[in-house]
Amino acid sequence: MDLTQYQLGDVIPFHFIWYIVFASYFASLIGTTLTVELLHRRRTGSGWFSQIQLGLCAIAMGLIGIWCMHFIGNRAIVLGDGNETFQLYYSPKFTVLSLILPIICLYGAFFVAELPHGNVTRRNISLVATGFVAGISIVGMHYTGNLGITNYKLNYSNRFIVGACIVATVDCIITLTLFFVLREKWINHFTRRFFCAALLAVAVSGMHWVASIGCKYRLKELDNSSHPQGRNTNVIIAGVLCALTSFVCFGIMLLTRQRQKQLADRAQQVMLACAVFDPEGKIMVTHEGLLPCAKITKQYNQRSFDYEFNTAHPAFQWIFRITHNWAGVSDLIPGMKSHLRSQITGKDNSRPSSPTSSIYEDETYTDYSVIFRESFCVAASELAESLHEPLGDLGVLYDTILETGTLKGTTSRARRRLQSVYGHSSRDLEGGVPQVSAFGKGQLLVVVRQASREDVSRLVNVGFKFASLNLVGGIIARNLQVPLSTIREHVDEIRNYSQTINEKPEAGTFFACFAILAKPSHRGFEVLVRKDRQDHLPDIHLCDGELTDWQISFLKRMDGMSVASFAHFVGSINDKKEGYSDLEKDFAKLLAERITSMAREIPEPWFRQAVFSATPVTACYTNPVSKKPLKANIFPFVVMPDVHAVTAKNCENLLYTPLSFFNSRQRTYIGSPDHNLLVREIHREFSPIIARLRGSTNNTVGSRKSSVVDSSTRSTKTRRPLFRLKSSPSPNGKSGGQPDNSSQHELVKTSSDLSTAHAWGGILTTSETVVENSNKSGTNVEMLDYGIKAEVVADREEKTFVDELFAVTKARFQFHKS
Repeated sequence: MDLTQYQLGDVIPFHFIWYIVFASYFASLIGTTLTVELLHRRRTGSGWFSQIQLGLCAIAMGLIGIWCMHFIGNRAIVLGDGNETFQLYYSPKFTVLSLILPIICLYGAFFVAELPHGNVTRRNISLVATGFVAGISIVGMHYTGNLGITNYKLNYSNRFIVGACIVATVDCIITLTLFFVLREKWINHFTRRFFCAALLAVAVSGMHWVASIGCKYRLKELDNSSHPQGRNTNVIIAGVLCALTSFVCFGIMLLTRQRQKQLADRAQQVMLACAVFDPEGKIMVTHEGLLPCAKITKQYNQRSFDYEFNTAHPAFQWIFRITHNWAGVSDLIPGMKSHLRSQITGKDNSRPSSPTSSIYEDETYTDYSVIFRESFCVAASELAESLHEPLGDLGVLYDTILETGTLKGTTSRARRRLQSVYGHSSRDLEGGVPQVSAFGKGQLLVVVRQASREDVSRLVNVGFKFASLNLVGGIIARNLQVPLSTIREHVDEIRNYSQTINEKPEAGTFFACFAILAKPSHRGFEVLVRKDRQDHLPDIHLCDGELTDWQISFLKRMDGMSVASFAHFVGSINDKKEGYSDLEKDFAKLLAERITSMAREIPEPWFRQAVFSATPVTACYTNPVSKKPLKANIFPFVVMPDVHAVTAKNCENLLYTPLSFFNSRQRTYIGSPDHNLLVREIHREFSPIIARLRGSTNNTVGSRKSSVVDSSTRSTKTRRPLFRLKSSPSPNGKSGGQPDNSSQHELVKTSSDLSTAHAWGGILTTSETVVENSNKSGTNVEMLDYGIKAEVVADREEKTFVDELFAVTKARFQFHKS
């Protein structure tokens, strides 16, 4: 070994090992890839978890992307003839310092980039500042690390220093700006993110090699005290860190694939989503660009293929009313969770048994409707927790069930076409992608709310984002496996729905059309409603206040007339010179204008046969702001169109909705007395289930939280009514003595316990036969017949104006038929 060929103070020549140069770029690429993946998955906000994520991003970039690349890259520099004595050795102090400085600088840079900004100019300035600081941190780490070289004095060329700074800062400004812009536009797919990571690695490697080429190594001392392998310590550490980072990146890829599979399975399940809109109309999404969701159940269990879970289903109408009064179930949710866990683990020995058997025990009966409604309430509670919101602020249920998973099972060619036509017209989607059958589809229920600016700020701080539908619509559509046009249509309707929730109802006097359409197989009726407000009938405003006595008397002259006769009668009054006062002529002119406007709104042939009723019905509402009661007096035109001839194709702004659902909506306004009655019914139904579960767990009967359940009945079996006699007809037109052929008969408890009896009023009758075993050995069995019981129900829901209109319609058309 010749140590005399170079003297102290000599400039030592150097060359590079090409494969180590390549390895250094690969090390930087691993670090930058992890950085952009962490930045992509980072949740916005100012919480501690968000800051930890930001710190991990800075560590990934500073430690792996820059520090490891630097020392692996310097290992490619061979001084002299390769003698170990003349190679580079480092000071531990500067080595550690060169690690800490870039991490601190990058944390500050990423923090500035993630700050919310009021306008585009500030946003652009922050991105430029972020890229500049990131570039300077690369340059600073390089020269700080080189200061730790103990056996050489490094001389730098100014032009190469400037060149290295330009390479690092310009590349970082362009790359980070591109990354954050793509992320804001929700188009930063993995290929684009990897491209950004590769550009960042170019910034690190490019700066390093530009600076290294312009550097001269002047021998300062011979480090004979160092072990020959000491110079490899930093390289070994860097290599191990890069290997660990590779495993982390591989793990992220596996988790991403698993997450994609989980999201794909959601489209085949019954899910609950939350749609929150800011004042600008943007929709709230997670960091993945998806709606916040919680699973209700894998699939709604149908009793038969004839009944579907839709808005006509009693379970849907129950949860719809619950979302307008969350206080009714909030205190029962812990017990519901326990009951659902007992169903899963099998600790609850309940088994479905026939409610029509002569020996019936409530403890051995499990109604799937109860399980489903409990699952919905628990899912809503979990969704509220994920939003860091109280359950009462979660929102109200959207009045339509979205069918999901309609594109699953298509051919690969159809899926490729689907990807190519996202963003095009619905005609292309419907023509190019066949839909699967109804079996296996998922369903999406959506709770909706309009957020204030304070709410938006708080939700952003906990990790959510607000984005335009044009940016995230494709992501949501792919996740739900539905055409993009369908998502756009539904989200627009949901946005409009959220804006109308707290709208002040109109007070005054109206003309309205009450058109009910009989559904096949005796499954109730549908009613014609406004498309933009499905809780409103097609109506025309007549005047702000109530009509005077003489105006009501004037309208009674037209009682029983069809629309055609009504229009002809009021239109001919102004042509008559005698018999009518000027006030009556002016009123008749107003009526003619209103009935003409209504005919234009309902351009259906059957509307001319609608019958006018001069007896007004009153709809009660509450002003959502002042909480004052409001009244709307409705003079209806009632009609039952022929089911074989009627269509709503001519009515662009109208559609048919189940009459039972429309009636339920009239009980959800703020301040409705039916809210309290529903709460009592809920406690009557669920409190015994929860109390029985607690009793079986503790071997004692615990005290009940609900005051409406009589604890004295716990000493005997809970009696279930086997049939019910109603004193008043239901909206479906069935009298109490007729069999119930609706879907409610099959999918919900036929008696609905005491709650339904109270809801409809009348006398509750039960016929019970209970077998009691007084001897544990089973040798003494006594048959006790309790006979017929009668209970006069005190609490019952008041009739809505829909019930009154149904009665009027039924009477009118029965009269005409007779």
